[in-house]
Amino acid sequence: MRSFLILIALSTSLFSQARIGELTGIEGVRDNIIRGVGLVVGLNGEGDKSKLARRMIANVLKRSGVNALESDLDASNAAVVMVTARIDPFRRPGSRIDVTVSSMLDAKSLRGGTLLDTRLAGFDAETVYAIAEGPVVVNGVSAQGQSGSSVTINHPTVANIPNGALVEKAIPMRITDLRDVVTLNLKNQDWTTAYNIEKVVNGKYPGSARAVNAGVVEVKVPAALKDRVTEFIASIQDLTVEVHTVSKIVIDEKSGFIVAGANVRISKVAVAQGDLSVTVEEAPQPVVANSFTQGPSIAAVPRSRVSIEEEKSGLQVVKGGESVAQLAASLNALGASPRQLIAILQGIKAAGALHADLEVR
Repeated sequence: MRSFLILIALSTSLFSQARIGELTGIEGVRDNIIRGVGLVVGLNGEGDKSKLARRMIANVLKRSGVNALESDLDASNAAVVMVTARIDPFRRPGSRIDVTVSSMLDAKSLRGGTLLDTRLAGFDAETVYAIAEGPVVVNGVSAQGQSGSSVTINHPTVANIPNGALVEKAIPMRITDLRDVVTLNLKNQDWTTAYNIEKVVNGKYPGSARAVNAGVVEVKVPAALKDRVTEFIASIQDLTVEVHTVSKIVIDEKSGFIVAGANVRISKVAVAQGDLSVTVEEAPQPVVANSFTQGPSIAAVPRSRVSIEEEKSGLQVVKGGESVAQLAASLNALGASPRQLIAILQGIKAAGALHADLEVR
């Protein structure tokens, strides 16, 4: 597997510029998750084989005025699915939202299916906020041969329905709840960034902002703007502040991707790496075997050759750099694989030479 090192910032400065609206969210103004269990039909034999699927089909037919026994039904063209969606607090009844449909049982694919009307409720499972239905869109594909070999790309048992749910009830939210204090929650908690937001907001509205901690900034609404809260929030979100960039390297072991901030520093350190290569070679040797009844015959005697080779690797020096670009050049020069690169970075961190947080996923 090939490894990649991505630089997420080009500047070597510890600070960058960003809008407050991009850095924070407003307390009380958030999306809500709604969900429901539904039935996808029309799957051309790739559906469920469970009793639950047959029971749900029977219930659907019963609501339509048709009585049928579960034992008489075939669920191979249907699948029991979990339907989920996110609804924002300002979404009004009659508008539409996207939904995700995921198979819950043993269906092979949802391709070509249609979701029957499904109620989407909150976690109390009582209040219905939207109704989802419609043809599903599958991005994955799978194929299987008669010998049992199969190929799967992405996930054919997960699908989407763009604008697939009709909102029936709005999430309770009043903008008047923000008339006194607007609480800004930082998406990435940082003491310096919170203090910078306080300074910038107070520069426009003196004495209104207070950084409570690294993740929260409270802003009092001026008396003249209590009836124009939307205007006040928009003016705050449009302000630009300096953002303190955290020194961090994130490694995705599965894909081999490495993401590092531009302010990552590394001190001079020596690294040695080497691989053990184990080779097992099967070389059967023919021999002549005599039999009283059948005469001489040729048989193969199994013989294995096992060899172990150790790659010679000397101690290499990774030069200390002032930017992550020099760190990338040093590690790439080692020609390490993703797993070796992870071990090298962890070793450098343990030696105290990597001045950044190391996160392996």
